[in-house]
Amino acid sequence: MWPALRATVAAAAGAAVLLAQVNLPSREFWENNSSHSHLLYPCIGLLALQEIAIFLGSGLRAEAARQYDNNLLAALHAGIKVTGERFALSWDKVGVHVFLARRRFGLLRLVKVAGVRMSTEPSLVRSDWRPGKGIVGVAWRSEAR
Repeated sequence: MWPALRATVAAAAGAAVLLAQVNLPSREFWENNSSHSHLLYPCIGLLALQEIAIFLGSGLRAEAARQYDNNLLAALHAGIKVTGERFALSWDKVGVHVFLARRRFGLLRLVKVAGVRMSTEPSLVRSDWRPGKGIVGVAWRSEAR
């Protein structure tokens, strides 16, 4: 509800400011001694508050995204450690990747979100997987049963 209300208020305030700038419906309508000119100051203030809210909100979203990335990276590193210990593998032979199921053009696909590998060989060359295709797709299909 709040995004729709903010968008409506911003559109109305922006429309009033735009109409005043292009002198519509007439220049006399927006003259300083007109009661309509007093409408512009709150509209400009609302537009300024909208921009301040967008700026502050983007900073909060960026911080949340950084925290999510840090948590994901920590989980991936823990996955490398656990996998290496469980299967008695060297840490540079293990890679851990996170995939999410996404729909694109009506088809369900696995999309790689993140991955950690301590060596360059071998690497995953495909970034998009389908159920039953490739190692990741086969694992996904067997897990879905």
